[in-house]
Parts: sequence; C-alpha cells; structure tokens
Amino acid sequence: MTRLLVFDDDPLIRDATARLLSAAGYDVRVAENGNEGIQLLREHGAELVLTDIRMGGMDGLSVVQGLWITAPELPLVVMSGDAAAGTDLLHKAPNQRLIRFLKKPFRKAELLAAVAAALGMEPPPESRPPIS
Repeated sequence: MTRLLVFDDDPLIRDATARLLSAAGYDVRVAENGNEGIQLLREHGAELVLTDIRMGGMDGLSVVQGLWITAPELPLVVMSGDAAAGTDLLHKAPNQRLIRFLKKPFRKAELLAAVAAALGMEPPPESRPPIS
C-alpha cells in the first residue's frame, strides 16, 4: 500500500485530506507541522508528502528543504490557499520536477489527480474530466 504523509496545521483540512486519501486506498499518516512531519518521514518513510506552505514553525521552503535532505527524490504536493506563495516556492525549490501545487480549497477529484500525477500514476476515474 502506498504511504502518504499529510502535513497541515489546520486540523479540519488535515483530517479531511487524510480521510479522502485513506478512502482512496492510501496508507496515510498526518503531522500538524513541518518538524513533526519530517520526524514522521524519518521514522516511517513515505512515497509522497502533501504539505501546507504556511504552518506554524517552519515555512514551506524550509519544510521542502528538510524533506529533501531526508529523502532527495521524494515527490511532494504543496497545498496553499495562496497561489502566489505556491509559485514563489516552486521557483525557490531545489528540485521543481518533484513538486505539484494544489490550491486550497480543493475538491476530492483535484486532490486525487494531484497525488496520482506526483506518483507518476494514472488518476482514478472519478478525478478525470468527463469526455465530451
């Protein structure tokens, strides 16, 4: 089973995201900040991390840098309600090809599509646009 880590300081978003991903068949673990999340990655590993950009403690770039020190080829989905912050992070990131940006609020289909893309997989049928 594919293990995902979700880092977000907002418990409603963190828990809802974890529930959606668990229902889609992923093994999901959560952290409420970047420091806790990086420790979780070191202890349990993961195939993908979804992280908020703005959390207490570490900013988004620091989280990304800390994750890539621990796991340099780890793909990330970076979440934020601030598209400019996401763009800024992408420009500063050490390895842009491993990052996907997901604007909050997002729908289930958008979440599943971003995760599938970051993992290099086909998105599940419910996240694909309808054929016209």
